[in-house]
Amino acid sequence: MTNPQVAFAIGRSCGTAVRRNRLRRQLRALLRDLDRRGRLGAGLYLIGIAGPGSELSGPQLRTFLDAALAKLSRTAS
Repeated sequence: MTNPQVAFAIGRSCGTAVRRNRLRRQLRALLRDLDRRGRLGAGLYLIGIAGPGSELSGPQLRTFLDAALAKLSRTAS
């Protein structure tokens, strides 16, 4: 099996390059942690799209990702 693969599409409407890169780094760190805990399956492909108003704190972002992955696992079963 292959490792999970992730892509991000973060539009300019999310703010400055600094803000978009910060969001990208936060997402990478959270997904790396989820992968270490075994929450991302091998061969999983994720595409994250962020638009205007994508201003979540770190804990809110983690909660959102946990909920999205739970929904994906229910759908895949």
